Amino acid sequence: MNIPQIVYKFRDWKCTYHRNILYRNEIYLASPADFNDPFDCRIIPDYSLLDTREKKIEYLMPLRPSNSEIDIEQAINNLEGIIKNPDKYEKYRFQFDDKHLVIFCVTTKWDIIPLWSNYANFHTGFCVGFNLAKLSSAFPFSKMGKLYYNKYPSINPADQNDPDKYISVSFKKTHYKSNEWEYENEFRLTRFLEKEMNLKDRLIYLSDECIVEITLGLNFPVTDISEVKEIASQKKWALYHAQRIPMKFGLTRERIE
Repeated sequence: MNIPQIVYKFRDWKCTYHRNILYRNEIYLASPADFNDPFDCRIIPDYSLLDTREKKIEYLMPLRPSNSEIDIEQAINNLEGIIKNPDKYEKYRFQFDDKHLVIFCVTTKWDIIPLWSNYANFHTGFCVGFNLAKLSSAFPFSKMGKLYYNKYPSINPADQNDPDKYISVSFKKTHYKSNEWEYENEFRLTRFLEKEMNLKDRLIYLSDECIVEITLGLNFPVTDISEVKEIASQKKWALYHAQRIPMKFGLTRERIE
């Protein structure tokens, strides 16, 4: 996998919480519940693939502790309940993931026009460039990588018990989205934690070295440029201002010294 050196996040200058990334080097590790895509991180194994008694037993046996007294017939009945009523299982699974999964979403490019519109308040905001190596070590993330934009992935429940397939299954759950989102070029860092994560737990603070550059949007308020310039100078971050490319649908940028 080709790992970028710098990854980017678009922010709204008018939002106080977004400004804290500049003032306090503060970032928020999202929950799936925060996402605007109702399918994002909402991918579960297809238990209907366990369509024979033999497949059900093969799936269940590795999940039982060696000294378990759990009746296999009861376990099969529970599994069949999931197969017959997947919505109930999904609701439980998603609620659990919302409390235990932390995600930091970035992109591999700073000049994606729709992202400036969608996430930086119609080009009035700013884009932060992170040193990925330093960012990934600022919190004990367990996975990182580009998203796959494809059809809805099928996950065989039995693959979760296979050490050779566990990683690929895990990526399908957190790093797959519809190809309609491909323009975002998203890169994602994630971790599943045993404890429930509250809002305070999800706020982490980076060293100055984790951030390497700031790009101001095309329509960033002129009166506020000096404020960001002072912050960037103090923290030794490169500062740019996005500009139109003449006669093209594209962006370039100029360094602000």
